[in-house]
Formats: sequence, C-alpha cells, structure tokens
Amino acid sequence: LKSPRFNKMVWGILFSKCLPEIFPEQNWQEAVPPLRQDSKAPQNHCEVVSASVANDSQPLPCPNLPRELRSDRKAVLEAVGQNGSALQDASVEYRNDREVVLAAVRLNGWNLHLAAEAIQSDHEVVLEAVQQDGQALRFAAEELRNDREVVLAAVRSNGWALQWATEELRGDREVVFEAVQNAGAALRLAAQSLRSDREIVLEAIQQAGGALQHVAKELQSDRQVVLEAVRRTGRALQWAAEDLRSDREVVLEAVLQDGWALQYAAQALRGDREVVFWAVRQNGMALSYASRDLANDAELQPHIVNSNCIAGQGIMAHVFTIGKLPQEKGNRHQSQALVLSVQGPAGEKTLQMPRDTSCGELARILADQYLDGNLISLVMPGNLVLSPLEAGKPLANFLL
Repeated sequence: LKSPRFNKMVWGILFSKCLPEIFPEQNWQEAVPPLRQDSKAPQNHCEVVSASVANDSQPLPCPNLPRELRSDRKAVLEAVGQNGSALQDASVEYRNDREVVLAAVRLNGWNLHLAAEAIQSDHEVVLEAVQQDGQALRFAAEELRNDREVVLAAVRSNGWALQWATEELRGDREVVFEAVQNAGAALRLAAQSLRSDREIVLEAIQQAGGALQHVAKELQSDRQVVLEAVRRTGRALQWAAEDLRSDREVVLEAVLQDGWALQYAAQALRGDREVVFWAVRQNGMALSYASRDLANDAELQPHIVNSNCIAGQGIMAHVFTIGKLPQEKGNRHQSQALVLSVQGPAGEKTLQMPRDTSCGELARILADQYLDGNLISLVMPGNLVLSPLEAGKPLANFLL
C-alpha cells in the first residue's frame, strides 16, 4: 500500500477528473469536501495534532501525525483520542504503551492491528477492542482467541468473528449460539456437530435463511426448519431436501418471498398455475422457470399479473365485502347493470356496474378509487374470498 498522502492524492484526482467525465449528470463537487484552510497557524505541538485531526466532524482515515511528534506521548495520546488510526504514525514505544493503545481501540477495535505484539496479548486491551469491533479478534494473540470471555464478546459484536476463534471454541454451544444470533450465516464457521443442533439452526435461519446451506442433511429434510428458511430467504429452497421441493406449501412460501425460487421447485410445481402466479407477482422474470404451457399463458404474463389487484387468501390487504342489491322494477337501464353494495374502509357505497364486468375489473376500480392502486381483498356473498386467479371470471357468477 502507498502512503495515506499518496492515496488521498489519487482519490482527489479520481473525484475531480474521472468521475465527472463518466457521470456528467452527477454534481461531484458536493461529494468532495473542500480543502481545509486553517484560520491561524498552530502555536505548539498539541495544536499541531488538534489541527490535523479536529478540523472535520468526521475523522480522517489517517491524521498523519507529524514526524517530530511521534515520540511525544502527550501529542500521541491526544491524536489517538481523536482518531485511533493515528497510532500507525506513533513510534514503536507507544504502540507498546497500554494506555495509548486502549485509547485507539476504544474508538475503533480494528486499530488493535497497529499495537505491538505484547499488547495484542493483553486481556483488557483485546477485550476492549473486540467489544468495539468483533473482527478485531483476528489480531489477538492465540491464547486470547481461545479465551471464552474474549470470544463471546467478539461474536456478540460481530458474529463473523467466530472465524478467528480457535477450533475448540467454534465447537462451544454458547459461543456459536451468540454468533448466529448476530449473523445467521456464521453457522458455516461452527463445528459440524453444532450444525445438527436444531435450536442453533433455527436461530441461524431466522437471521439468514441462506444458512440452510450449512446445516446437517437431516435438518435440510426438516419441514419446519425449511419453512422458516424460505420465509426468510426464498432461494434457500435450493438447499432443501428433494421431497420438500415438491411440497406445495413450502414452495408457495418460497416464491411469495422471492419469485426466483421457482427455479428450485419440483417440475410438477412449476406447472402449478397458482404457484407460478405468485412467483410472477413477486418477480416477473420468474415466468421463465414455469412449465412451457404456463409460460405462454396470457393471464400469467407479468404485465397482466401486475395489473391484478386481487390480494387473495392470507395476503394482508384492505377488505371490500360485495353484495348484490335488488333492482328497481321497471328500470330498463338498471336491468342491464349489476347494483352492488360495497362495504370497505370508507364505509358502505352503492355501485352500478355493467353485467359483463369481471372480478378483476371491479377490483381495479375499487383499488384506484379508494386505495391508490394497492391490492385489495374481495369477499363475495357466502364469505367467499376471491383468488387473484379468478380475476378474469364474470362478477355476476358470484352474485346470482
């Protein structure tokens, strides 16, 4: 790596010259902070440090501690107290100074990598570092990566810190449980025996459904485990046992979360009209994984599915209850129409619709008129909740 000053120069050229040419519509001047201009020259060592680290509300990646101050303990302490990465400019003596390193890791645990080896073996310093950033465990001495207190603090801060723990602690049930609570996919770092632990696995997939990839085979056949996984991450279906990829409820849950999951469903379910409808509603591109017949079905084309406002059973939506009102005798115009009672969020309304109106057309009118086009649930006489697959059917069929 080049020096921080060189890196700053390169980024400055990139922002000022290259990016405006590539993206001329972007106002890059707003993205680049102006060069700092001090109102007065610093009068002493401490002011030099303060001027270099305190000019901006956000600290610089590296404050470039002046060479003449790198052996000045007071100046070094002030610098690392405002920007811990200043430790990299300090003399070796202060990288071995417990108080100085503590000040640096309290701001950013990752600064532990700048400390002397002896300090990386200090229990209190390392504990402070991993509490601030669990990944700082990477720089701890071997004996502290096998220290249960230190490792627990690290994985509570960042579950991925489990990768830096010793093999013994990656087989510790409490340590692994804490890690997957923070980052479910960290399950892949756990000992094989704990990937068969149902409680740990359920906790992991509640955080990240994709953790199903790393669980023991017998749990990839566990219906509850797989359901939890696909509700969180639809494409986790690819790691379910084959019989569960043929389970209609499991596949429906998966495509409701992510339409792309249709590609992992059993062939028979790729030819299931309802399954394909929900996959396409979630992601229009999912139609490419449907059976050939359904891929050519006019009512399953993405633009048609997206215009369908009927929510269906189990989908959260505003409810409109539809009833048919009696027609007035002798009214020729009314005889050509359906007179409807509509009970919705805004109260009860009366609507007249042509007799050949479809369920989908009524849903679209109600959604546009009352809910800005959102999905609605249509409840017909007999407490029948319409499926979105019934959008093309005549409304009269459900009222006569």
